[in-house]
Amino acid sequence: MKKFIIFTVAVVFLFDFAIAFSGVIPSSRPDHSKAIPMPLPDFQTTPTYTAPESRIVIYNIKSGLETEYDVPAGNMPPYQFHRGSVDNIPQNHKWGSSESGVIDNFTDLTLVDNPEECPFPPNCKIYSTFPTKDPDGWVIAEASAVLIGDNYALTAGHCIYNADLGGWAADVEVIPAYNDGDYPFGSAWATDLLSWAGWTQYGDLDHDMGVIRLDSPIGNLTKWYGIGYTDNLTRYQDHIFHNPGYPATDPYNGEFMYYWYGNFDNITEYVLSFNKEAYGGQSGSGAIIDYRGHGYTVAVLSHGDQFQTGDTRITSTKYNDILEWMNEEGVFASDNCSVVLNDKIVGGSLPTATAMTKNYPNPFNARTNIEFTLSGDSKVALDVYNIRGEKIDILLNEDLNTGEHTVSWDASDYPSGIYFYKLATAREVQTGRMMLIK
Repeated sequence: MKKFIIFTVAVVFLFDFAIAFSGVIPSSRPDHSKAIPMPLPDFQTTPTYTAPESRIVIYNIKSGLETEYDVPAGNMPPYQFHRGSVDNIPQNHKWGSSESGVIDNFTDLTLVDNPEECPFPPNCKIYSTFPTKDPDGWVIAEASAVLIGDNYALTAGHCIYNADLGGWAADVEVIPAYNDGDYPFGSAWATDLLSWAGWTQYGDLDHDMGVIRLDSPIGNLTKWYGIGYTDNLTRYQDHIFHNPGYPATDPYNGEFMYYWYGNFDNITEYVLSFNKEAYGGQSGSGAIIDYRGHGYTVAVLSHGDQFQTGDTRITSTKYNDILEWMNEEGVFASDNCSVVLNDKIVGGSLPTATAMTKNYPNPFNARTNIEFTLSGDSKVALDVYNIRGEKIDILLNEDLNTGEHTVSWDASDYPSGIYFYKLATAREVQTGRMMLIK
């Protein structure tokens, strides 16, 4: 059994807004018209000292708790690929290339006419809200990501932790197949964020990668790509890799998905680069290989300049860390004690609308009660989703006062199975699992 050494840092964000952006209902979304394209970090030399790749950092948005894990490296095979749910990609799909071959640099960016068409839906536009304030309020940055699980997305580390923008994102909205303001599959919100200490503590681009855990299984609607790696680095130069994303700097505006493809020109242990300039907003987009009808993400677009673009690679260590976190449902198992290193408070005043939820009976036959307690007045939305992530019932969408509340759900018209409720207040989102047995 693996042993994990844990360090925890409690970080409580005290907002000076009455409403924080985490988990707000659609009518209270941040103003996306004020979003800035996420800037690409410049190419740089590796810092003199950086944290070992074994150091993982996880941040819980709701509690503000940051936990650092030291995960001892194990013996990994020279290559490994974990299959996603995107399969049977048609031979005439719009990738525009085969599995292998040589392309000088990457192609020019091409507009994706229909992002809802296979194999594009797992590619996402994201809006990350950071605590650094400009004269108009919070900084909202638009970037890209790719779904690698039903409720997990892969992106660049600087899209979720950005020292220049105040540290950890206070909120991240993930929108698969976004197209000119259209949310064809809806959106999901981050609950937890994962990156590597090499990035969060030292700004090392070798570790500029992040994983987003989502509040709903939106990937069941879109499907998702697998992930993989190989230690034979020449493979990144003789296979075709596809990179859809959302460029948002001139001449692009971030409203449409574009993609390019090709071979990587320069390879290091951690970074794959090609001789082409990327655009703000493409940060976090996945480099995907189409192998026998299955899509596998092997790197994320991280940094660049006018001459070249660098993608941070999924190494064997990162591959193991990502799957371990996903398989453990957002936590790492440990038989060691936590050590609190530091407590710090950032910002102004704390919003009051927090909630505690449960439903009873559970399992239930036909009817269950969802009970929650508000610590402050808030607008509240309460919805029910099926196992595929489809919203099937709206139970509540109104302003409520401080105190205890109970809402009943009559499921007599629905078949037996697993369902989820999602309760969103002005500050947060909570979800619960319900089992209907008839």
